[in-house]
This record gives sequence, structure tokens and C-alpha cells, in this order.
Amino acid sequence: MKQTFFKRKVEDLNAHGYSFEVMDYIQRGSDLFGKEAGKFVGFMVLIVLFYIAAAMLLLAPIISFLSLVFFILAPPVLNAGIYIVAHKADKEEVVEFSNFFDGSKHLKQLFLLTIVSYLIYFGIALIFKGPELYFITTQQSLSNSQLFSTWSTVGDIISLYLYVAYSFASFHIIFNDFQFWDALEASRKVLTKRWFHMALLCIMLFFINVIGFICIGLGLLVTVPITFCAIYAAFEDIVGTDAEELSEFDELAFDVDYD
Repeated sequence: MKQTFFKRKVEDLNAHGYSFEVMDYIQRGSDLFGKEAGKFVGFMVLIVLFYIAAAMLLLAPIISFLSLVFFILAPPVLNAGIYIVAHKADKEEVVEFSNFFDGSKHLKQLFLLTIVSYLIYFGIALIFKGPELYFITTQQSLSNSQLFSTWSTVGDIISLYLYVAYSFASFHIIFNDFQFWDALEASRKVLTKRWFHMALLCIMLFFINVIGFICIGLGLLVTVPITFCAIYAAFEDIVGTDAEELSEFDELAFDVDYD
């Protein structure tokens, strides 16, 4: 029922549009961080320690494979944990530190989402960067060089578009029970309507993290969770996480397939 409702919501947003309040989302993200600041910072410290340990294990021949698997599986699950805690703080629910690991409940779909996203970006790079690499290795004429460079730029634009457009994909899995492909398509459809607004939000959050990095890097312990909370705030405002009640007729009559 919940998935059905949000599929309808996505179609409605895609058809009629919506407002996108960049500054409000950043402020809201800061407020959500402030509600559980200690837990957010503590979790960020733990993540840093995890990655340091995993990086060191990469140097060990026997267990380097396990460390590589960690680098692939951990980010989507750990990110999901931050979103879940932001959601609980937003809904005034009690937050336990263990909630940061609740993203593991969605491991399968988040893993598939990550792998498919990587494959899409790799495919784009192969199609649009391949000719340019071929030019470099074979030293073709200058005219071909300019053509390949233009073709490569088109690939960069497509990748940038998808990177921004897929920003909401994991939320659809975590909160709205979507399968990974439906989540990618739902995110793309919704954010294409306000792509430049979402891009602006990402740019502003990037510079906030640059400021955090300048502060001896320690500022990132604050700015990174604010970034996640701000993106969550955008999703909550635009799509939402609380499904309204659907009648049995509505559920049976409405079924969207993102083919």
C-alpha cells in the first residue's frame, strides 16, 4: 500500500511540479543535526575509524578482498543509517545509536542500487570516453581530437545529470519500500522537474563541506551530517515518508510500472 501511494505521488509530482526551497532545506538540515548533534558526530568519528581500518587491511593480501567488499557495501548502508536517524529526529522519535546501523535492513536493495548505478556510469564512460582514449593512444588528427573531446563532454553532461537526478533513490528504498530500479526511476522523474534547484543545493552543500575541511578537517564531522540531513529534508518536503491511507479500490486500481 505504501509503495503504491508513493508511486502515485511521484507521478503527480512529475505531472504538476513542486516548489524547491534550497535555503530552507539547508536550514532544516542544520536543525535536524542539532537535535542529535552528539550522536551524529560520534557516528562520523566511527565511520572515519572504520575506513582507516579498512584501508589498512587492503594492504594485507589475505583479507584485502574482504576490505574491498567493505568499501563497496558500507557506504550505502552507512549513509542510509544517517538518513534514518535524521528521519527519527524529524518525527521527534527516540534515537538510539544503534539506529545508525538500521540501513542494513535494506542491504539487498541498497547494494543493487549501488552496483547498477556504478554500471550505468561505467557504461556512459565506456561509450563517451572510449573514443577519446582511442585518439590518445593512436594519435589521430586534430580534427578527430576535437570531435572526440566534444563527444566526451556530452558523456560528462549525462553523468552529471544522472548523479543529481538519482539523489533521492536511496530514500525511496529506505522509507517507501521501492525496489532499486523503481527507486532510480522515481528519483530521476521527480528531480528532473527541478534539476537545477537540486544541483544548486548540492553545490551549496559542497562548499559548506569545503569550509568544514578547511577547519583542519574536523569541521567535516559537523558539515557532512548536515549535508545528509539537508538532502533528507528536501526529500521529506517534496516526496514525503508518510503514506496517506488508500482505499482497497485505489490500491487495486493504481499500479505504476517504471519500464
